Amino acid sequence: MNYPINEFSNDSRIWVFTSSSLIDNEIAKLLLEDTAYFLDNWLAHQQILKAATILLHQQFLIIAVDENQTGASGCSIDKLHQFIQLEEKKLNIKLFDRMRVVYKAGAEIKNISISELQQLIKSDEIFGNTIVFNPLVESLSSLNSNFEVALQDTWLNRYLVNQPS
Repeated sequence: MNYPINEFSNDSRIWVFTSSSLIDNEIAKLLLEDTAYFLDNWLAHQQILKAATILLHQQFLIIAVDENQTGASGCSIDKLHQFIQLEEKKLNIKLFDRMRVVYKAGAEIKNISISELQQLIKSDEIFGNTIVFNPLVESLSSLNSNFEVALQDTWLNRYLVNQPS
């Protein structure tokens, strides 16, 4: 059963998979259906994991596991990654491209490569206080508090050399 994520404890473990582009409604529907089916059957040490999924901003597939029930194991995490790789092929999307940066530009959400980020910083279009999405969050509480952060507060700050915030 795919549980509502709002019923999970704040220390629930999460994985964030960032799409390399906006996921359209048809693909999103298929992705969420397939993911729900996977989660309904996801095991760790022969125990069903209490898991949930959401798609944020049509860019981020979030998987959560309430480890107060059963913790995800190395093998179960491998199965999750295998599932995501199969979905990438099936739906012709990319969810493992770690060289993408998603940021807010006013009311818009933009998805760019690291090299594009560097160019936008050089041309003074992106600054240290630009809000970026942090796919490195590992718990539901950090998703709620540290998913949207200033670029200067992330590992991306290395690209801000000689630029004021």
